[in-house]
Amino acid sequence: MGASALTPDARAPKFAAHAPSLAATAIESVARAVGSTAHALNIAHHASQSAAQSRIPIQQGETLMANAYLPRDEAGQVIWYNNFQLKFATYALTIGFVAGDVTAVQNDYAMLAYTINLAAVFKEEAKERVQYKDTFLDGPLGIVTPAAPTIPTIAPPAVIPPPGILPRLSAIVQRIKAHPNYTEAMGQDMGIVGATPKPPANPKPTATAEAQPNSEILLKWVKGAFDGVHIESQRAGETTWTLIGMDTSSPYRDSRAPLVAGQPEVRRYRLRYFKNDTPLGDYSDIMTVTTIP
Repeated sequence: MGASALTPDARAPKFAAHAPSLAATAIESVARAVGSTAHALNIAHHASQSAAQSRIPIQQGETLMANAYLPRDEAGQVIWYNNFQLKFATYALTIGFVAGDVTAVQNDYAMLAYTINLAAVFKEEAKERVQYKDTFLDGPLGIVTPAAPTIPTIAPPAVIPPPGILPRLSAIVQRIKAHPNYTEAMGQDMGIVGATPKPPANPKPTATAEAQPNSEILLKWVKGAFDGVHIESQRAGETTWTLIGMDTSSPYRDSRAPLVAGQPEVRRYRLRYFKNDTPLGDYSDIMTVTTIP
């Protein structure tokens, strides 16, 4: 065999020595391919560096208040905010705001719609790029070479407000409702009056019962807006319900010894809410469980 020939064992280390450079080349190519996308996604970030401050300040530590008027889905928020910014402009002067406040709300809406739509567009673009990659990797053979996905151009709003659109919205709505000229009709028109959930006429606890070692039963229950629950039980052949405890924090442990030491025991449980020491509502579904000695 000539001096330049290599055995399989000799070739392996040589190939391994080149593997890192091959991997680095591949990674560099991928980085160039996604570079434009990363640049596009940073448009809003770079633009916000020169943004003018809103006339409506955000208090330190302010968080979005719980409300029933703002949709939870982002597409619904765009639709809701569009109506709000249009109607707010018609009432602003009457309820103590100035023209600059109206402009600030309009700028917030434009940025909210832009960022939500931008994210949705690039989410779809990501799917297209995965499909493009899969086509080249998996084929099938003989198909027409697909065109490379393009980078969409989405211009940001002319004015970029500071971060905190939804906390700012909460502060605005609170200020609107606190003004003496505010009416329920205005609130309905602006979409800032949500439906107030009503408690059920006959609240019924939701609970589970789990057997634990040493004949213990673990009762987990949902407290809701009540002070606690009364816990009643039957065991073995009993037909009368016995109040075994009052609990104000789930879970509750029934640690009673079994009627017959060392033997499994069938127990039944039902719970009922109480508030201000007064029982109310319906009993929970009856839970039946067998103890583990």
